Amino acid sequence: MKRVEDWPERLDEYVESVKDKPFEYTMHDCCAFMAMAVIVITGVDVMKGLRTYTDKQSAYRVIKDYAGGGVAEAVEKAMSDHGFQEVPPLMAQRGDVVLFQTELGDTTGICVGDRITAPGEKGLLFNPLTDIKRAWRTN
Repeated sequence: MKRVEDWPERLDEYVESVKDKPFEYTMHDCCAFMAMAVIVITGVDVMKGLRTYTDKQSAYRVIKDYAGGGVAEAVEKAMSDHGFQEVPPLMAQRGDVVLFQTELGDTTGICVGDRITAPGEKGLLFNPLTDIKRAWRTN
């Protein structure tokens, strides 16, 4: 997958536009956030056809039907299906997809340089790179 020419600016604008947006299934959950960031960076929708859920229960059903497990399995399958290469967690770079653990379990997000980010209850959470469990290069 190749990144679009102005992806750094697009990613910054996207993150800034949603930094205070509360968590909302389908619109601003971890998978939707990651997928929109990947669209901004590459133009590819890794969640195409999967935005059929409306709440926690239906989200878990869609994820299980898609990948046979939870968020970790769904992210792994989406990245593999779209040709993204896994990299060692501490080799993650700005714009890469990441998987990390929160108090709610596995979460997916984006590396934004010296931190990783994903939606939290009241806006984006920013965690250290050392929290990354798995990472995929978006180029």
